[in-house]
Amino acid sequence: MLRGPIGFVLAALLLGAAPALSANEEYEIDEEHFSVAFLVQHAGFYDQAGLFTEGEGSFTFDEEALTVGDIKIEIEAESVFTGHKKRDRHLRSGDFLSVKEFPKITFVGTGSKKTGPKPARLPVT
Repeated sequence: MLRGPIGFVLAALLLGAAPALSANEEYEIDEEHFSVAFLVQHAGFYDQAGLFTEGEGSFTFDEEALTVGDIKIEIEAESVFTGHKKRDRHLRSGDFLSVKEFPKITFVGTGSKKTGPKPARLPVT
């Protein structure tokens, strides 16, 4: 649960996903290559970039249809990183992420929508 006066825009960087050993094209996200980037508009004049560096997840991939489904990503809220220790502590606090109360941020998606020959949008909740 994301709380606070600023809206987070999250872009998942699912790098290094490795297929699980099954015939239905299930993939596990490689935790060593996992990160989720975000931009937050600060004081109305610049965007602050940040990352969540720890998490896990999985998805299925239909190579023939080039679609992704059964998406589940769990992010460790404590892993927020903006390059500024005091700001990161504030983001972990009850003013924003409340990491003690909400240690995980979970995104779930059921499928993807093609936006061109190869790109796709992954709607998540």
